[in-house]
Parts: sequence; C-alpha cells; structure tokens
Amino acid sequence: MATNADMGDRLRNFLIVVVLAVGVSLAAFTGLSRVPLFQPIEGLNSNVAQSMIESGDWWVPRHNGCVYADKPPLFYWVTAIGLEIFGETEFGARFGLALVGLTEVLLVYFLGRLLYGKTAGLLSAAVLATSVGHMIFTRLMMVDATFSTCLTATLLCFALGYVRERQRLWWWTMAGMAAGLAVLAKSLIGTVFPVLTIGLFIILTRQWQLLKTRAVAGAVLGFLAVALPWHFYMIVQVPGFAYCHFWNEQVLRFLNRREPLDFVGAPLPVFFISVLVWALPWSLTLPHIAWSFWRRKPGDTPTEILARFLPWLWLGSVIGFFALTKGRLFYYSLPTLPAFALLTGWFWSAIAQRDGKRFRLTLAAVMIVVAMGTAPAILMVPQLGGQAVPEEITRQMLPHILGIGICLALGSIVGGIAILLRRYRLAFVALTGAMLTSVIPLSGTLKAFGEYVSLGPLVSSIRTTLGPDDVVVHRFVRDDNSELPFYLHRKVRILKRPGEFHQPILGDHEGYYIEQEEFDSLWQSDQPVFLMVSHPLFLGMKPEPPPPGATILRRNLDAFICCNPAAARSSLAAQKVPLTGSRKGPGRDGSDRERTD
Repeated sequence: MATNADMGDRLRNFLIVVVLAVGVSLAAFTGLSRVPLFQPIEGLNSNVAQSMIESGDWWVPRHNGCVYADKPPLFYWVTAIGLEIFGETEFGARFGLALVGLTEVLLVYFLGRLLYGKTAGLLSAAVLATSVGHMIFTRLMMVDATFSTCLTATLLCFALGYVRERQRLWWWTMAGMAAGLAVLAKSLIGTVFPVLTIGLFIILTRQWQLLKTRAVAGAVLGFLAVALPWHFYMIVQVPGFAYCHFWNEQVLRFLNRREPLDFVGAPLPVFFISVLVWALPWSLTLPHIAWSFWRRKPGDTPTEILARFLPWLWLGSVIGFFALTKGRLFYYSLPTLPAFALLTGWFWSAIAQRDGKRFRLTLAAVMIVVAMGTAPAILMVPQLGGQAVPEEITRQMLPHILGIGICLALGSIVGGIAILLRRYRLAFVALTGAMLTSVIPLSGTLKAFGEYVSLGPLVSSIRTTLGPDDVVVHRFVRDDNSELPFYLHRKVRILKRPGEFHQPILGDHEGYYIEQEEFDSLWQSDQPVFLMVSHPLFLGMKPEPPPPGATILRRNLDAFICCNPAAARSSLAAQKVPLTGSRKGPGRDGSDRERTD
C-alpha cells in the first residue's frame, strides 16, 4: 500500500514531467514565424514542398519549375504538412520540422527508458531538447534533423527487437522500414549508420546467431518496401536521375568532387569541435560521463549489453564515417546528439551514486567556468564575424546573443551551487530551464541574422504588384537555388555568366537559366524586368553593380532589387512599389528612387 510519502513523490514526478513536456513543446514552436527563410536552402526546400502541393505530384521534387534530384522527398513531404495547414508562411514552412524535432525527443525518451530506466529516459529527452544543435536545426529548414530522427527510430526498433526476442521479427521489420525512411530523408547514408552501428555491435559481442534469424529478412524486406518505390520511379521517369542523385550527390560528394563544388568542407578538427558545440551545454560534462561510464559495473542481460555498447557505437559510426571524407560539413555531426543525450541522461540519473567530494568539486567547477566564460565569449562575437557580417547586423544580434549568455550563465551558477549542496535534481532543472528560456533570445538572434541573409524582406516590396508577364531574374553566384519562387509564387530565371559552372538541371529546364547576352537584350527591351542581386559578404563575394539604367527599388546592405527602364516607366513601378535607397534622384516619371546610369 502506497504511503503518503510515495504519493507525494509520484505527484511531484508527474508535475515535473508535465512541466517539462509543456516547456519543450512551447520551445519547439517559439519564434518560427519571426524568422524569414534563409537563402538559399530554406527557400529552396519550401518551394519544393510548395510545388508538390500545387502540382499534385508528390513523387518528383521540383524547384523553380524544374526537377530537383539532389535530395529524396521525405523532408518535402514533412514540410508540405505545415504549408497545407497554415498556408505559405514561415510558420507553415517550419511547422513540420518542429513536429519532427518533438518526435525525436519522444523516441530518445523511449530508448533511454529501455536502456537505463524511466528516469534516465526522461532526462535523456530533456538533454536532447535543450541541446544547442537540436534547438537550432529544428528551426532551420535543413534535412539533417529529419534524418537524425529516422536514424533514432531505426536504432530504437532494433533495440526493442534485440531485447524482446519473441517480438524480434516485428520490431526488426519496423527497424528496416525506419531505415528506409532515413534513406528517403538523406539517401544512401541512411543505410550507412544503422549498418555500421548494428554491425559493430554484433561483431564486438560476437552474436553471429542474430544474422541467421528470420527477423533479418524482415528488416531487409521492410527497408526495400519503403526505400525502393520512390527511387525506382525516379530512375524510370527522370532521365539522368541515377547519375545526379547517386553518383554526383552521394559518391562524388563523399570524395569532395561533387559538381558543382559549391561548398567548403569543414577541417577535421572543426568537425570534432562541432560535435561538442551542438551538444552544449551538456557536452561540458563529457569527461565526467566517460569516467563514470567506465567505472560502471556491466551486467550480462541483453539490456545491459545493449546499454553498454549502443550509444558509443552510434557516436563512433557517425564521427568515424565523416572523418574519412573531406566533403563533411560542420552540421553533419547532428546525428550524434541522440546518442550523446542517452549517455548524459544516464549520467544525471545515476549521479548520486558518485557522490564523492572531488567529483562534486570538479563538476561544480565546470559549471562556474561556463558562467564566467560566457561574458568574454559574448564580447568576441563581433570579432568572430570579421567582415563577413556587417557591423549593423552584428549590433542587432548582440542584445539577443547577450540574452542567451545570461540564461546560460544563470543556469550554470545555480547548477554549480546546487551540485556543491548535493542537490543534483535542482542542478539539472536549472540547466534545462536556462536552455528552454534561451529559446526567446535565440529566435531574436536568428531573426536579426535572417533579415540580412534572407530575400523575403526585399521581395515584399514587389510581391503583390508584379504583372503576370513581368520577368524576374535572380543573380546569386554561389548557388543556383533561390527562395524567390516561394515568396513570389512564380518562376524565376537564374542569371548565368560566361565561364561559370552551374548545377545541372534535369528534365524540362527551358527558361531556367538566362545567359548574359540574352539578359542584356531583355534588359534594354520594352519587357518589364526585375533583377534581384544577392551577394552576401559572408559568402566572400564582392557586391556587383546594377545593370546600366537600373532603378533600385529596395536595398538591404549588399543585396538589392532593381528594375529596367521599361518597368520603371510602367505605372506598376511608378505608383505601387515603395522605393528606398541611400542615393536618390528623380526617376523618369518624376518619382523619388535610387537610379544608376
């Protein structure tokens, strides 16, 4: 019979779970509508989902009217959910990704509970939800968070099947289907990490008999049932898809020879550091986690064996694979976050068992060092940008970054004091609460930076006033992808200069590119033409001057939108488009605008 003390503990634990669930859910959706879509990747992904909804073709991804074969469709399907429900807004575009982030938190809870117990599962979920990488990349429309979620689902289903032998066929078939979703999220690499992690587990534990069960066949069939249909359809229906999607985007990217080579791979030390950065603030306790895990007494039950190997093999598979390629980017380490969250959740759930004086002092010292180092780190932010981020944007970002630093410093101070007092639960709650609170200034930081790198604020001046026959051209040297089709809801032509290598376009791509000679002729004609020039300095590009006779309609630091004389003479440009600029003069129709001669 439960005593009053037991009932009180249960009620307290229930309230903690409710508060944590509400806090994580609110944090997941906070600020999604405040930040304009970053160029080019967020606008590109949004436009692909937008095109699927408009055309009704959910099989062939299309961007700006042409087949986009770089990535599989799962992320676009997820994005389309929010666009269908909330319309073509920033919140609608990011809604599906936020749901994916919450799903990953839930999956980590179940996996942590299976491996280390209910408390560890809850703490692991909280760690993932409040890690820097998870908080950022479930707000930026990139495929990596979706891929990480599918990988987590794959390993959870494998673990359930390994522990529950009678249900192994069912769970391993589900694991194969989840791996198929991982392939539909990020192509062939979706098979690499599950095979590496599970294969190394079987090798290290010498459980070769696992490969002889019917469950393996179920996993293969489940994988093929999910992953094969879309790829087969695209190979048959889209000429050149196999080369572009598999060889160029997968093999050549791994070899750092992708065409076009429009990215710079992260050096190996930077990549290793990124693993720790995305896991902040929890990665600061990594030495304590490793030491505690090493001293942990292993058991010989299936659950204990799995708990001892799975998270570390997961980490090693992701880090080891990307250590072999020069085509790695700094955010490719995101799939390590769930594994690190599992280890961190176990550490905090068992921290009272390592209640030595030296242990408490070193752990509290880490917290205090974090608090003391926050202010110098904040002051370094303007210098880190150098000339890449204009001073004006840095000033706008700085108060929000300072807010993030204050949240982290306060949480670290409270956590350090709580550890010294052996109030470990309070220490964990302090760090968790600090990170959840930092979502508000984080959204402000992304908004300030987004208004610089996004074209959304610029094109708002012409979005509702473009004529049906007006031509919109985008000039962006480093990337052919543009968010203009999403914001303008129309096809945009990409200006291509002689000698520049551009991304090959599959299928019907007539009118996608416009050569310089054709553009010059069109610019001098009676056809209204609007040109968007975006050369952000943070990409290391020098801003280009506008074409002769251009009228600058709006400028945002080193990016601007202008129109040709024909558009300037039209009543659309003269009367309806708000004009701003630093150097103004009378236009041909007498209105005030910035002109070039």
